[in-house]
Amino acid sequence: MKTGQLNTTGLAKNLKHKKIWSYRGMALFGKCAIFFVCMTLLAGAASAGVANAFVTQSGAPSGNCTTNVQPVTWFDSGANWGAGASQIGPGTTVHICGTITSVLTPQGSGASGNPIVIQWEPGASLAVCNTTGALQIGNNFLIFDLGGNSAAITCPNNGIGMGSAVNAVGVTDLGNGFSNVEIRNGTIGPMFVYSGGTNSGFSSGCLIVNTNSIANHFHNLTLKGCANTIINGLGPNSGAGSEIDHNTVDGSDGRFVNYASQIDGGNYTDTGGSIHDNDVNYSSVWAVSGGFQHFEIIHVYNRGTGSGTDHIVNLQIYNNYFHGTTPNNSGSTAGIFIGEGGSTCSTNSSVSVSIFNNLFKNTKGGIGWSSGSGGFIYDQDCEHTMAIYNNTIDGGDTATDSCFEILSQSTGNTWILSNNICMNVQFGIYNPQGNSPSSFTSDHNLFFNLDWNGFGGMQWHNTAFATLAGWQGASGQDAHSLSVNPGLNADYTISSASSPVVQAGANLTSLNISALNTGKPLIVGAGSSGVGNARSGAGNWDLGVYPWNNGAKPNPATSLTVTTVK
Repeated sequence: MKTGQLNTTGLAKNLKHKKIWSYRGMALFGKCAIFFVCMTLLAGAASAGVANAFVTQSGAPSGNCTTNVQPVTWFDSGANWGAGASQIGPGTTVHICGTITSVLTPQGSGASGNPIVIQWEPGASLAVCNTTGALQIGNNFLIFDLGGNSAAITCPNNGIGMGSAVNAVGVTDLGNGFSNVEIRNGTIGPMFVYSGGTNSGFSSGCLIVNTNSIANHFHNLTLKGCANTIINGLGPNSGAGSEIDHNTVDGSDGRFVNYASQIDGGNYTDTGGSIHDNDVNYSSVWAVSGGFQHFEIIHVYNRGTGSGTDHIVNLQIYNNYFHGTTPNNSGSTAGIFIGEGGSTCSTNSSVSVSIFNNLFKNTKGGIGWSSGSGGFIYDQDCEHTMAIYNNTIDGGDTATDSCFEILSQSTGNTWILSNNICMNVQFGIYNPQGNSPSSFTSDHNLFFNLDWNGFGGMQWHNTAFATLAGWQGASGQDAHSLSVNPGLNADYTISSASSPVVQAGANLTSLNISALNTGKPLIVGAGSSGVGNARSGAGNWDLGVYPWNNGAKPNPATSLTVTTVK
């Protein structure tokens, strides 16, 4: 290279190297900056609010609440909720200790992925008799863990002939509803102990959300001593449906779940709710002769008027065990009651529901729903889609009741019945009116021990059919259905491979309902975690809730030692 000549090759190399290092430095710096910001945000989220707060009635230490203990008045004050270092905020766990005798009212919300947890410590009890709720919730993203306590929320000594007779409520909203709230693991009730004879206590409740219940989860609860066990009120806002599962009702309650709009013209769409794996002992305790009070096990409806647009979409009711004695009063009309919401029968108001894998065992001894013609699954009003699969219904005797009752105005209604076992009732299918659903399909069912010799068996448009063959010929339905003893064990599992229900059903895999592809677990209710036997992906299914050979699953092995690894 000549003197004074620019070394462009070296300069290019140097610039290239500098550019590379510059880019690398910028990238490294960027990553570090992003990491720092992310960590700062995470640290901020984790440290927003106090990590743990401890609450007793007076602020005196009790049980696990021994340090920095606050009284209920501190918990109920909005000044103590927020992002301050000493406030209750997202990520905070509030520990409840001892017996609380004042209403608890959370004053703030958690955040998605970072809720506020209200934790009942061992022995803690919210013992409050209040008509608007012992626990009053008006915020979102909260978890209430009742600690497995047997008197987590209760109204002591309250009911007919007791110290007081207040229409007490355990949990309620504050009139505006709440969303993304989880309530779990403990006993709510009794709130009102009823012994019959009066209308007292009919407004009592265990868990009541009057409006706008969105994406809530109520599970692993024992619920008792309430006229209204759970009210899951819908509207006016749309959103994901709520999940109500693995709960136990002990027979001292009225209606189990009211999943419905509580206001006219609510303008909402509730999507994908579910009621499953509950053990409900229903009874006639709350029935008052001549009184009008709805005590169905589950009541689903909306109130779409001409101006309102109310829709319950893809609600699933499955894997439940309903057993007990049907109440006999003018307001109790069904086990699962879909309808009666004041609908104008327009497309503004609709319900679509799948009902499957539910076991009904009635021990009524001659007492029936309503005036004696109610149904275990009952439909009224319009714009309903009823998909009913693989249920087992034992009505107890042939004096009253029907498995499937259609009391509808027919407009826009669709009924599908498949793979069900219906036995020991007056009617298999009961349609006493002159109209019928817009679409009705029934096949691959078993109807055993109906009142074929009386005014029963099957009834369509108020015409009775004395045999299954007569019904098949007149209706064109149930071509593959049976009228024989299903051969079930006392627990309704299939007794042997020779049972007529084995492989007598349609394969419903194509419906893509994941929970339907397995049978009902043998044990459901609070604390249960069992899974039913899988149904075949190919070939005919068995009828009813339990596929053949459905038994208790083996417990996982414990105390294993690895001796050789290959």
